[in-house]
Amino acid sequence: MRVIRRILGFVVVLVVVLALFALGAVFLLPGERIARIAADQIEARTGRALTISGDTSVSFYPNLGVETGPVQLANADWSGNGPMFQAQALKIGVDVRALIGGDIRITTLEATEPRILLEKTADGRANWDLFGTLSASDPSPAPTGAEAPAPRGFGLERAMLSGAALRYVDPATQTDTLVQGVDLDLRLPDYNGPADLDMVLHPAGEAVTLTGHIERFADLVNGAVSATRLDLVAPGGEAHFDGSFGLTPEAQGTLRLNLADTSRFLAALGNPGVALPQGLGQSAQFTGQMTFAEGRVSLRGGRVTLDDNALDVSADVALGDVPQLTAQLVTGTLDLSGLGTTAPAASGGATGAGGAPAEGWSRAPIDASALALFNGDVSLKADVVNLGVTQLSGVDTLISVERARAVADIRSLSAFGGALSGQVVANNRAGLSVAANLGITGVDLARLLRETAGITRFTGAADGRVDLLATGNSMAAWMSSLSGTGTLSTGQGTIAGIDLDKLFRTGAANGGTTIFDQTSASFLIADGVLRNNDLSMKLASIQATGKGTVDLGGRAIDYLFTPTLLRTGEQNISVPVRIKGPWASPRIIPDLEQALQSNFDINKGDVKKEAQDKLRKEVQDKLGVQQQQGESSEDAIRRGIEEKLRGSLKGLFK
Repeated sequence: MRVIRRILGFVVVLVVVLALFALGAVFLLPGERIARIAADQIEARTGRALTISGDTSVSFYPNLGVETGPVQLANADWSGNGPMFQAQALKIGVDVRALIGGDIRITTLEATEPRILLEKTADGRANWDLFGTLSASDPSPAPTGAEAPAPRGFGLERAMLSGAALRYVDPATQTDTLVQGVDLDLRLPDYNGPADLDMVLHPAGEAVTLTGHIERFADLVNGAVSATRLDLVAPGGEAHFDGSFGLTPEAQGTLRLNLADTSRFLAALGNPGVALPQGLGQSAQFTGQMTFAEGRVSLRGGRVTLDDNALDVSADVALGDVPQLTAQLVTGTLDLSGLGTTAPAASGGATGAGGAPAEGWSRAPIDASALALFNGDVSLKADVVNLGVTQLSGVDTLISVERARAVADIRSLSAFGGALSGQVVANNRAGLSVAANLGITGVDLARLLRETAGITRFTGAADGRVDLLATGNSMAAWMSSLSGTGTLSTGQGTIAGIDLDKLFRTGAANGGTTIFDQTSASFLIADGVLRNNDLSMKLASIQATGKGTVDLGGRAIDYLFTPTLLRTGEQNISVPVRIKGPWASPRIIPDLEQALQSNFDINKGDVKKEAQDKLRKEVQDKLGVQQQQGESSEDAIRRGIEEKLRGSLKGLFK
């Protein structure tokens, strides 16, 4: 407010001095002499040297006009940053009849390529303090040693700046801001009436226009608030404010945003490089009540639309180099399926996890630059959050962001038919990393495996815990770098497509369903490879174990699954099966050597040869295979097992 009043006072002094001297000496003195006298008077009144060079011309009735060449006003003596004001040309027009009557009515005020420097010292001195205190009724300064009568009226029909540059320096706040390429058109017919403003700025090269209407200019300059309307239009979008505004600064009113391209809009305002994911505001609209005071913005009753997502918003923002944000977001359905974590399925091709192509995980880049836009806390409540690979429901979480690191504490969340709790972290301080420490309870195993790994044959309710970490800027990088630990256990469930009990008892492998009583497993992940050595599955008459690796990054498996037929009063039979190859088409290989070792030790001779032969014959009979010429019994058994299992077990991973 004091800045505007001081500048306004200087403009009035400049106009009065030039006008009075031009009026009184127009027939006696040349323009250069008038300019020199006026400059001397300005320096006497302000203590700053005013230099007017080049040709100076004077026009007459009905408007008294003065046109100059380059103009320069000296800075405060403590500054070393050059002139406070300079312009290539200055043009001032004054209504002579109003001036004779004691009023100042400026008809024209034009400055060509002005350079304005506003600065403060560390102890608070400001270079715009040219005069003593001004009153709203007396915008002109009093000359030294006397009280000059205030003009009865002041008006500015039109003030125009073209190609202006404004620099503001404040060492106390470490501020040094330069705004260039400013065009200004200001109309203030009556100092106590409305003012209209048109500005064109170029913060980052492209034109940004600002238009405004101030209902009572005098109230604004005098420290009060005035009804104000502001409209900002930039490439990519526009913003509108309708309410009250003061120079403290302070504002209160309705704010509306309509951003067709948020990234381009922010870049036009001098914030390039912000790339928001689909669903988080590539286009955005907002309507709500805004209050701004003491460097803080409050939004109430807000409604924001980010792409196709609509949310109710309340927020408080403390402005600074990095804004401090506290916000509450509430929505019905939040669609985040376009975050770039999965690639669309190839046309007509097979898909794997979460719709990813069979040939691998998506390499689409994940841009996490939005994590650096603010610090603070954001609470989110949503009925449904669509992640693309799955949907979450009953979401209530608090997201805390500090220096490009976001921590989501899950208060409540339902996923895969069960409950999740824990914490998810996204850290983009030195490259993107994501971590999850989650507990799951009562999760639908069928849905979990179907939506995360494309496996559709298992059912049951699962409990577990995972502690995972991944790095990189794509889903492929995450899966290849994944590390961590986890556990999983289930109660009763089923495996569709194969009846292991029937297979072992009768040798039939024609579909069916395996019913298991419980399973448990733990795993360790390093460099995207999961290792498990303690899978345990219990069926009515079969107990199965498993161990091996699952290459999550490469989407391949090498796993030894060992079902054991429990026979009352007879020797149990185990037939290990190795599952190996890509997820899309793994090979099913019976491990006969391991089978023979599991059922009897042929090397130690602790089982008689007759018993071995009997067991081989029994296995052949169960499998329904005939030993071919030149084929050993072991080869015949291996062939039989592979034929029986190939069609059934292979389908477990589809």
